[in-house]
Amino acid sequence: MTDTAAVIDQYNAAFLERAPDKLIDLIAPDCGMEGTGPEPDGNRGTG
Repeated sequence: MTDTAAVIDQYNAAFLERAPDKLIDLIAPDCGMEGTGPEPDGNRGTG
């Protein structure tokens, strides 16, 4: 398995486990994530 694949597996596992503490080392402090809902124009989270 490549390093990239290992990071993606770790990221996906943290989301499936609903364990944000496991994402700390994977996401930059100023990261922004955008979703498609439920708000009319989607939603956005930063930090």
